[in-house]
Amino acid sequence: MSQTRQNDRLYNAIVHKVFSREVNAGQRLVERELATELNVSRVPVRETLAKLVAQGILVGGAKGQGVFVRQYSAEDVRQLYEFRLILEAGAAATAAEAGTESELLRMEMICDEMEAEIEHFESPRWRDLDHKFHETLGAASGNQRIINVIKSMLVECFFMFYAPSDAPVDSPEMQSAIAERVIFEHRTIVEAIRSQDASAAADAAKVHVNWVGDLARRVCIAQELKV
Repeated sequence: MSQTRQNDRLYNAIVHKVFSREVNAGQRLVERELATELNVSRVPVRETLAKLVAQGILVGGAKGQGVFVRQYSAEDVRQLYEFRLILEAGAAATAAEAGTESELLRMEMICDEMEAEIEHFESPRWRDLDHKFHETLGAASGNQRIINVIKSMLVECFFMFYAPSDAPVDSPEMQSAIAERVIFEHRTIVEAIRSQDASAAADAAKVHVNWVGDLARRVCIAQELKV
């Protein structure tokens, strides 16, 4: 196995550990323990933790300080989604001109798969599909710089959105309504891209990110009020 692939697997393993709520906001990640658990040396673990600090998911990293899972404030969330809106609206507009049929088909198939998981909103499978949709949207831009930044940003967005210990909505009915809206808005983005309407694609992406960002802020504030 190549070194790059090993590093990617380690990165994904640590991100999954955080996503799966095995560690909570404010909890310290111990380099030695992670190396033992994942059966790797401490050097690549240290490098991966530094990468996650750079992405914003973890904080700390100074000598003797330790690394901790970040606790997001409502203002952190606002800034993150403001940035995401700019990126994804631009990516959607560019995809309307540069997106390939394979990428459009992939996004449509992801929407189909999400419909099959609609009763399991926030399940690992649902989260993975949601993440893949937005990664594919970035890829459809055909711009490697956009692709790289969106990949990094999505890790932080999805951690922040899905990591809270309590679900953002309580009732199955509300969960279903949110899942249905996610799929509808995803399909609206795809339809605009397929129509090669850059303005409509950007607007559809803005509507989706604004709504999800508002929901994410509500989740964050609800968590703060419980403290």
